[in-house]
Amino acid sequence: MLLWLFAPSLIGTLSVGIIPNPYVNCLQYLFVLSLMLLGELSVIILSALAPQSLGLVFDSGRLLAVLQRGYGTPGSEQLTAAIDLAQATVSQCLISL
Repeated sequence: MLLWLFAPSLIGTLSVGIIPNPYVNCLQYLFVLSLMLLGELSVIILSALAPQSLGLVFDSGRLLAVLQRGYGTPGSEQLTAAIDLAQATVSQCLISL
């Protein structure tokens, strides 16, 4: 999303002194914006169709094993306090380790 902020300056540096027509500069700006939009859409489609290619796979079994291994052990007091707070906040035992 940061590319949207830098597109005007990028186009301005590419066209300074080359093309004095403001309509051409506007077309260049719209062209670069449309290329960025297509790039972002391709990443969204790729993440929807093949999330493992972007590292977006969620393994609940592995997460549960890590939480069970770290809960109540010395050195992981913050994890234990966070799980206890989540259980107390929800006030139902939705999180059971």
